[in-house]
Amino acid sequence: MVLEKSLQEVIVETNSTLAEELLNKGPSTNCPFRTIMEDSRHLIHRCNCSIQHILQEGNKCADMLTNMGADQMEPLVVVEEPPIAVRSQIVADMVRMSYRRI
Repeated sequence: MVLEKSLQEVIVETNSTLAEELLNKGPSTNCPFRTIMEDSRHLIHRCNCSIQHILQEGNKCADMLTNMGADQMEPLVVVEEPPIAVRSQIVADMVRMSYRRI
């Protein structure tokens, strides 16, 4: 989607330290997902994206979208506009509203 829309300087945030490490540093030689990780790293480089770790509490919007996606029957859902239920959370995440860790 980044290539298709010609997006520039995309930052991908993940709350998985393992995913961030594998995508930024690369997998070990015995990693069972090595091929997928190397393909992903190539695509990230080609798209000029960066991968950053963020605590789950720092990106409630992504958490909400993940939960919405889990309820979908389609294997991939692309939205052009944020769903109404998520819009106020986008603003809260942008101003870095703090949340307690559970």
